[in-house]
Amino acid sequence: MNSSYKPSNPWNKNVQQKKKKVMKVSPPSAIEKPSPTPSEVRFKEAHSKLQAAVKKHVKDYESSSEEDELESSNLIEDVLKNYKNTGVGDDYLVRTQTFIEEAFVSGAATCLICISRVKRDDAIWSCLSCYASFHLMCIQRWSKDTIIHQKQALEDPVPNRQIRLCWCCPKCRYEYKPEDVPSKYMCFCKKTENPKFEPFLVPHSCGEICKKDLVPSCGHKCLLLCHPGPCPPCPVTVSVTCYCGSQAPKVQRCSKKEWSCNNPCGRALLCGKHSCSDPCHPGECKPCPKKSIQKCLCKSQQKLRDCASPIWQCDKVCDKLLECGNHRCQEVCHAGDCDGCALNKPRTCPCGKTSYQLPCTEETPTCLDTCDKLLDCGIHRCNQRCHKNKCGACLEIVVKSCRCGQRTKEVQCSKPYVCEAKCKNLKDCGKHPCNRKCCDNNCPPVRETMRPNAELQESQMCFGLSSGALLPVCGATKIVVPCGSKQKTSPPKCSKLCLIPPDCHHEKQVEHKCHFGDCPPCRQVCNKARPTCPHKCVAPCHTAVLVKVKEAQKASMPWEQTQPQVEKQALPCPDCEVLVPVTCLGEHETADFPCYLAKPSSCYRPCGRLLKCENHICILPCHVVEAAPDKLKAGANCEKCEQECTKDRPEGCQHFCPKPCHPGPCPPCSNMLRIKCHCGLNQPYVHCSDWICADKREALQSCGDRCPKNYDCGHRCKANCHPGPCPNADECKKKVKVSCKCKRIRKEFACDVVRKNMAKVDCDDECKMKLEEERKIREAVEQEKKREEELRNKKELERYQKIFEGKKKSKARRVNEAEDELGFFEKYRLVLLCIFIVVVSVGFYYLFVLVAYGLIPSIWKGKVKEQSGTVILLHGSKMPYADLLTPGTELKELNFNGFWDWFLNTSDLRLHWKYEPTYVIAQFAFIFGGLATLAHACIKRGRLPYLWLAVVLHGLVVEGMSYALRPHVDNFWHSQTPVMFLGGRLPLHIIFLYPCFLYNSSIAVAKMRLPKWSEPFAVGLGVVLIDIPYDIISVNFLHWTWHDTDPNIFDRHYWVPWNSYYFHASFAASFTFWFHFTREKLCRSEGKWISDKRISRELLCSLIAGLLGTPGGVLLFIPIYHPLHDIFKLHSEVTFFMLFSIFLLLIWSGDRKPKTEFPNQAKGKTHWTTWILVTHLILHYASFLIMPIFFNPEDEISTGLKEPIGPCNEYEDVKTAFGMTLQKRKYLCASDYDEKYFDWHCLPGSKPPSSGSIWYTACGVALPNRVEYISIIALLCIISATVFSNLHFHSYGDGVFTEKYKQIKDNKKRN
Repeated sequence: MNSSYKPSNPWNKNVQQKKKKVMKVSPPSAIEKPSPTPSEVRFKEAHSKLQAAVKKHVKDYESSSEEDELESSNLIEDVLKNYKNTGVGDDYLVRTQTFIEEAFVSGAATCLICISRVKRDDAIWSCLSCYASFHLMCIQRWSKDTIIHQKQALEDPVPNRQIRLCWCCPKCRYEYKPEDVPSKYMCFCKKTENPKFEPFLVPHSCGEICKKDLVPSCGHKCLLLCHPGPCPPCPVTVSVTCYCGSQAPKVQRCSKKEWSCNNPCGRALLCGKHSCSDPCHPGECKPCPKKSIQKCLCKSQQKLRDCASPIWQCDKVCDKLLECGNHRCQEVCHAGDCDGCALNKPRTCPCGKTSYQLPCTEETPTCLDTCDKLLDCGIHRCNQRCHKNKCGACLEIVVKSCRCGQRTKEVQCSKPYVCEAKCKNLKDCGKHPCNRKCCDNNCPPVRETMRPNAELQESQMCFGLSSGALLPVCGATKIVVPCGSKQKTSPPKCSKLCLIPPDCHHEKQVEHKCHFGDCPPCRQVCNKARPTCPHKCVAPCHTAVLVKVKEAQKASMPWEQTQPQVEKQALPCPDCEVLVPVTCLGEHETADFPCYLAKPSSCYRPCGRLLKCENHICILPCHVVEAAPDKLKAGANCEKCEQECTKDRPEGCQHFCPKPCHPGPCPPCSNMLRIKCHCGLNQPYVHCSDWICADKREALQSCGDRCPKNYDCGHRCKANCHPGPCPNADECKKKVKVSCKCKRIRKEFACDVVRKNMAKVDCDDECKMKLEEERKIREAVEQEKKREEELRNKKELERYQKIFEGKKKSKARRVNEAEDELGFFEKYRLVLLCIFIVVVSVGFYYLFVLVAYGLIPSIWKGKVKEQSGTVILLHGSKMPYADLLTPGTELKELNFNGFWDWFLNTSDLRLHWKYEPTYVIAQFAFIFGGLATLAHACIKRGRLPYLWLAVVLHGLVVEGMSYALRPHVDNFWHSQTPVMFLGGRLPLHIIFLYPCFLYNSSIAVAKMRLPKWSEPFAVGLGVVLIDIPYDIISVNFLHWTWHDTDPNIFDRHYWVPWNSYYFHASFAASFTFWFHFTREKLCRSEGKWISDKRISRELLCSLIAGLLGTPGGVLLFIPIYHPLHDIFKLHSEVTFFMLFSIFLLLIWSGDRKPKTEFPNQAKGKTHWTTWILVTHLILHYASFLIMPIFFNPEDEISTGLKEPIGPCNEYEDVKTAFGMTLQKRKYLCASDYDEKYFDWHCLPGSKPPSSGSIWYTACGVALPNRVEYISIIALLCIISATVFSNLHFHSYGDGVFTEKYKQIKDNKKRN
């Protein structure tokens, strides 16, 4: 009877069973079971050991009873809330959420150092790489022990061993430095030390926002609350372009912001010829896959190579003669010039201790020093003198040990030492001794080779092993190997050929020797015909190739491991790699491609074909061109040129070609240019194409009118408008009148005769008789004067007698005396009028002084509201007028407190002097001139006081109508002054301006004694002569501003409208005409300038002249200005000079007419009051000459009423005298205006006033050419001084103001 037992399963957990022997009685016929094999016994022993290890280390898991489970769902939502609010999906949070959930599960985390669970209130440390948690004390002990062991290892004398001090995470082996050993218990975000456990927070968390830098670093912070595990990917959305940058930016999550548009990359490759065709990708582009013909460095050979590696060297030695002329370059294929001869450089002797500079033909000598080079032994140095050959063997005698270490001997250092002792150790067969001399105990293996076909004797076999013969397949050759080495011995080599038939499609195999096992794979060329191309397969034979059909299966035990299954299969031919030339779709390049890839494709270069415009090329990527006439021109599917014409314009043309991009030359420019003619009077329009032609320019610049220039003789040039000096000046044959000395006889001579002083006229007898008659007339006049003086003395004598005699007169005498006596007012009317004017002037003067010193305050109704540094006036409160003059003030509306508040406003003179000193000087000059003309009128008496009064009334009418007639006439705005009338529109000095101009001119012209039809025009030109310096200087110094786009004042001259001169000439002429015409019809007087005894009539005449002067001046615009300017578009400069010429002709004609004789004693006599007017004229011209010399217009700041600022696109109509409708801007466009004499540079930030402002600040602009302005004003001063000095001191004198009609008639009768 046999006994057996059944062992228990060692892998059962938590089950312990006692092994019991179960005895069974077997029947006699039972067969005994076989005993276990040795391998089964070893397997059972391994099972037993494994079971013991499991019982020792594995325990059943029981949940903790000490810690309660937490409600984790709400807490996790709170931690992830900020992150989920960004709209990111849950897939971003999977990993982080897993760590957080495990933190809530009791006992889920285990410290891998102590193999115990991590509690919620334990002090822990978390790895920065794997985020595993460990007890703080455990990780401290772990890290310190690791560092101590490493330091101990460094102390061991182990050569060439380097150890870097560090300690690793027990889980992920992430390395930390010694200074990174944790010393404090920190929360997960490292902001709070020793965080307390709270049931509503994640264990070991501080509860604050994490704010760690996200990985990879993008500049954003983590949004979760303090948490275990890694921070989730960045959820911020950013706008980024694709890798290649060809697409528009796309909104992506910051963590996945890189994206590909999948379009061809298109970036230029390093070869510089091709562009990357891979889909949009990150990083650098791959090397160029194409091939091209590349030359070697020396340019002597070329071959087809990869385009990405164009630099290569051939095997050719350079062999060029070097600079020395003695040696040749031995470098192999190099670029550039050969280096200089190496032998010409500094050389050293063989030992290197002495340097030489020798010619390349001389050898380097040796020095006399010791060689001292290290010998081959690596210990001793050469002791010979410096030599050229190699140092010999080391001959030093040293003590060496033999290889086996049993003997020592003194031998030469270079020779090895081997003793004669034989090794007695047995070889690996255990039978044969080593017997090698001086063996180092590394005995060689047994390789006792027997004779072929011999048999080993039993006595020669090693115990426990058997001999074996190794035979090849053919069996013709065999060898007998030593015992125990059959498995380690290579098969014998057979010299016979292998006779195994091939298993591939070839007829026979490549001849090879007989061998063990299967034949080697067939290495012949396949050479099969391909169905897809004409090339045969050139790959190695692949008809019978071992192919793995089943992978090796993984086994639980090593002995269960299986090998992969392979079988021979016939594989298809690989892709044809024969290089075939392939041309791209656009036929730009031809490159070699493998046959299987030989399909035409785009090279992604620009198409480059010439478009129909013949100026541009198609820039579409390389494509198939359809319906192209040739290989250079674009086809039907090429890009269509939609660009503007970019051809170079002819020299001098600044306009663009009106046609789109086109072939051939551009058409001639049809734009019109406004040019000035040679004479400067006309501005004709010409075609730009004609103007840029040098041959036509001179003809186009001629207006065709007669040249307005004069020859040196004073006559007008006969040629039409021309450049340069007038031609043929010496041929002038204009008729010139030459008179005799007495001016009676006049004869005409040719101009050239007069210039040669050949024209002479002598007096005749009649001239002598006329001179005699004149002498007699003078004597008669003197006798008449004596008679009048006697009569006057007689009357004085009678009056004297009447006073002292006291006799009664007869009744008739009493009646005559009663008729002669006048009332008190009529008798002393001129004296009373002068006193009244002086009192009013003095009153205004004192009022002006009080205002200037702030003794009389003035207020403007309104409300001021600060907005962005400006002031806006609204309804409802008061503001001092002086505050409104502060630069930067802006008003959008003006309201006044009653009539007087509107009628008169005053301000401090010092404030005006601060911002506009030149304006104060001009005001003083005009106020002085007004008072001077008033004093002259009061002193001279007669009609002159009424003239002064009528001129003032005329000025008030002109100014009032200009302000009232909107929008047709209201086109200028005066700057503010200390005294302002009419709502801030009329300065005080403007009232005195008209007497300064009109009164002065009237007095000066009166002394010419012109006819009544000629005198008004002379007064008009005199007014213009006084006005010109005032107009030019004042507008550039911001004394007033003009409307920007009014068509009637658009044509300017030094920013002065030409119509300003036209206005002064025509209105002054109209006023003068009405002043004399009405008096001739309504008054009775003894002379032209002698007043009527009826004051009412004189006042009526002054009133009519003041009222009708304005409409009369307007009528003078109708025949010349309006038809030529409005209808025929002539420049205002032309219309003014036409008016000027007509006025001048009328004056000249009137001056040529014979005048009545004037008493010689009165002729040329000047009254002292004339110097009052002359003084004013000197002050007037000097003031406006000083301003451009000593003052800068850019320093002037004008604040007040000006052209309203508003939208740039609103226009209003302007009606002309002929019913035409012109347009002008309703408002000043602050960003687009033509008034270049002011800007906004003095305002904060140079910012223009806001829209809707009517009261704002303007800043003066520097004169473009100060010398030009000074020259113009100086020339006007010289002209004015000449004209007015001749009128006042070289004409008929002040006697004209006392001349009577009776005297004039008598003189006419005598003539």
